[in-house]
Amino acid sequence: MYLRKLQRFLAAMAAVAMLAACSDDDDNARLTLEGTTLFVEGWGVTATMHFTSADLRSISLNSVPKGWTIEADLPTGTLTATSPAEADREQSDRSGTVSVIGYTMSGKSIIHKLQVGVVSKEDLVSRQANCMVLTSPYTVYAFDPTLRGESGEKLATAEVRIVWQTAKELVRELRFDGTTATFYIDGEKDDVVPGNALLGAYDRSGKLLTTWHLWMTSAADYGEQTYAGGRTFLTLNLGAARNANATPGEVLGSFGCFYQWGRKEPFVGPAAYDAADGADAKMYDANGETLYLTHEASSPETGTAEYAAAHPTTYILGTEASGYDWLHTPAAEPLWSGERKTANDPCPKGWRMPSERDFEALRIVDAAAGKESQYGWYLTDGTATAYYPGAGFRTYLTGVVQNMYNPVSGVEVPRPWTGDYWTAGTQGRLSSAFVFWFDAADPARSGTTPSEWRRRADGMQIRCVRE
Repeated sequence: MYLRKLQRFLAAMAAVAMLAACSDDDDNARLTLEGTTLFVEGWGVTATMHFTSADLRSISLNSVPKGWTIEADLPTGTLTATSPAEADREQSDRSGTVSVIGYTMSGKSIIHKLQVGVVSKEDLVSRQANCMVLTSPYTVYAFDPTLRGESGEKLATAEVRIVWQTAKELVRELRFDGTTATFYIDGEKDDVVPGNALLGAYDRSGKLLTTWHLWMTSAADYGEQTYAGGRTFLTLNLGAARNANATPGEVLGSFGCFYQWGRKEPFVGPAAYDAADGADAKMYDANGETLYLTHEASSPETGTAEYAAAHPTTYILGTEASGYDWLHTPAAEPLWSGERKTANDPCPKGWRMPSERDFEALRIVDAAAGKESQYGWYLTDGTATAYYPGAGFRTYLTGVVQNMYNPVSGVEVPRPWTGDYWTAGTQGRLSSAFVFWFDAADPARSGTTPSEWRRRADGMQIRCVRE
C-alpha cells in the first residue's frame, strides 16, 4: 500500500515538473518573421523568407491563398512560397494573407500574418514630381527620395516616412536603403486601390525636408482631353479616385484633394459628398492611427512658405493682418505660375497649374436640366465635354469644407453645391478661381465664372493642364 502511494506521489511530482518545464519553455518561446510580405515576380515562381524561433515544437500554415504552395521548415528557419502556375492564374488568388502558426511545447500558439502576392516592379524616377500618379495594382514602386520635386536638388535624406494616408495600410512596406525608397501598393479586382498619401523625407535630426503626394487612381479614369483652344486637361481632379457621379460614393470619389493657393501639399476633402457637417475625410498614420488636420492662424511665424512645407497637415488660416492669405508676407517669387512649372506646383510630371485663361471657353452643357443630386456639371467648350464635380471649398476663416452657392440674388445655403477650381492667376493678395454654382430655385440661372478673385487661404480643387 505504501509503495503504491509513493509511486503515485512520484508520478504526480514528475507531471508537475513537466508542466513547470513546459511553462518555462513557453516563457522563452518565440517566432519572428523576417518581414510581413513575401512577394514573387511572376507566376509559378518561388521565393523564400527566413524566420527565427525558440522552444517551438512545430510550425504550420493556415488560410493559404488558392493556388499557392507555402511551406515552413522549422529546423532551417525557412519559409518557401510558390505562386500559382501561369495556366492556373484565372482560378487562383493573385495575393492573400496566410497565418504562420508556431506551437509551443505546451500547445500554445504564436501567430503571425504574412501577405504573399505576385507583384510587378515600377521605377518612378523618370516621372518623379511633387505628385506621383500610381495606376498599377500589386506593384512595388521605387523612387529617389534624395531629390526634391523635379528640380534635381539634392537632399540629405536619412529616413522616409508616411505622413498620412487615406486608408490603413494603403502604402505598405515602405523602405529606404540610403539611395532608393520602395513601397508596395495593393490591388482589388485587378485594379489599384484608390486613395492618396503623403510621404516625407527627413534628415538625421528628424527635420522634414520635403514631401511627395502619392495619387492612386484607376488607369481607366486617368486620361486627358484636348479642348478647342488647344489646351489639354486631365479628365479628373487632382487626387480624385474617379470622375463619375451616378451615386453618392462616386460623387465623393470624384472630388479629389483640396489645396491652399501656392502650397504643394494636398489636404483631404469632406467626409460626405454634401459636406453636411463639415467633417473631414479620414486620414491615418503609418501605424493605422487616425490623424486630424490642425489649424493655425497666419502670423509672422506660421505664415511662411518654410513653415507650411514643414507642417503639411496644418491648414493656415487667413487673418486681417495677412490680407486673408495664408502667407503673412507675400512671397518674392510666384509660388504657382500659369506659364511655367514652379517648384511648388502640385501637379504630376508633365502637367502644371492652369492659367486664368484656360477655363474661359467652358460653359454648362444644359443648366436647365441640372439637378442637385449630380453635384457638378458637364461642361463643354464646344469640342470636349467633361464632368466637373462641385466639391465646395475650405474657407479661409476656419479651414472647414463648405458647399454653398451664391448666385446673383446673393442667397447662400449650405446645400446644394458650388465648384471652385484654382488657377495660377494673381492680383495683389488675391488669386483667380474658376467657379460655377447650382441655383436650386431655378437651375437655368446656374452659371460659371471663368475668373473670380478669391482669398489664397481658401482650399480648392485643381484640374491640371499639360505643360
